[in-house]
Amino acid sequence: MTQKKAIIHKEKATENQENTTNVPLLKAVETPSVPLNDFPKAKNIGEVLKAARRLKDEPLKSVAAKLRISEPYLKAIETMDSNNLPEQVYALGFVRSYAHHLGLDPQDAVNRFKKDIFEPGSSDKKLHVPQHIEKASLPTRRILWISAVAVLIFLGLARYFWNANHADSSLEQEISDLLRPSS
Repeated sequence: MTQKKAIIHKEKATENQENTTNVPLLKAVETPSVPLNDFPKAKNIGEVLKAARRLKDEPLKSVAAKLRISEPYLKAIETMDSNNLPEQVYALGFVRSYAHHLGLDPQDAVNRFKKDIFEPGSSDKKLHVPQHIEKASLPTRRILWISAVAVLIFLGLARYFWNANHADSSLEQEISDLLRPSS
């Protein structure tokens, strides 16, 4: 099975054309890929990827460096450890890149990975979508009354202590005025 890969090919415009700049054109190129059925002993796609990597005699660390995918994620893909995989969209992209790097058919690898890991009956690792809140509840009247009373008590105490502080200073002033000798 082959996979089409788009590459950019720049072609110079001829002098007879009005536009004399370079024009990028996309051309399809056939890239051979190994079918997944070439690994009959593999029970799942993780084992297929691991076997293909070993056939190429590439250590996991170098594959991780080339693809710029964390080594623990590649290991989780190979062992089909859904607890150590990232979210589904990232995991599928990693499988696609990994399969392409190994010369396997990326779409078949992704489809098999989805079937092995993300379909019901497997680990059910799915994205959590929060539920829409229909109506936000307002505080009850009782809570509003208690809050209003608490604020009034607080303001009353604040005024009492404010006046007590200033009353002492004005009393001291009156006493000092009375004790001062008059001239």
